[in-house]
Amino acid sequence: MGEGRIIFLNGASSSGKSTVAKALQEALEEPYLHLSVDSFFEMLHPRFHDAELPREVMIALMQGFHRSIAGLASAGNNVIADHVLAGKPLLRDCVELMGDMPVLFVRVHAPLEALKQRELERDDRHVGLTEFQFERVHQGVMYDVEIDTSTSSPEECARQIIDALRAERTGPTAFARIRDMIVVEAV
Repeated sequence: MGEGRIIFLNGASSSGKSTVAKALQEALEEPYLHLSVDSFFEMLHPRFHDAELPREVMIALMQGFHRSIAGLASAGNNVIADHVLAGKPLLRDCVELMGDMPVLFVRVHAPLEALKQRELERDDRHVGLTEFQFERVHQGVMYDVEIDTSTSSPEECARQIIDALRAERTGPTAFARIRDMIVVEAV
């Protein structure tokens, strides 16, 4: 069995990543595992859910999440990863791990006001998190495909992603291009 495919959804909190991931699982013909960064945090004991975790714990948790995505795909599983890559170190870790893998990098976005409204309507979100992440999550990042969850339903977003998966790719993936740019910057 070869490598599985990775659909990597990146967007601020409340952008609709998990909802789109579920729509993708429903629409895709092949089985895909859904790995969510939120679910990874939920593996911690509840006393740590609202706590400010030490930096080294956060780094280890994120690196573990990234390696779980890569490991599952390396074992032949198709994966939908649902993440908030708010910062260059997180992006760097992902592209270094998965730059040579079949990753479709998806920008999941909506206008800030729509995201803030969604955040207020949910009881599992910290008010202000979306606004904090909004500028950081897509800053200086290139994608293979972009979806707007304020103008398209989850099913329409899933269809756009599936169309991009099926399209004939000419050239390297966004992950490979970002990885190569980071290597050039380091030189």
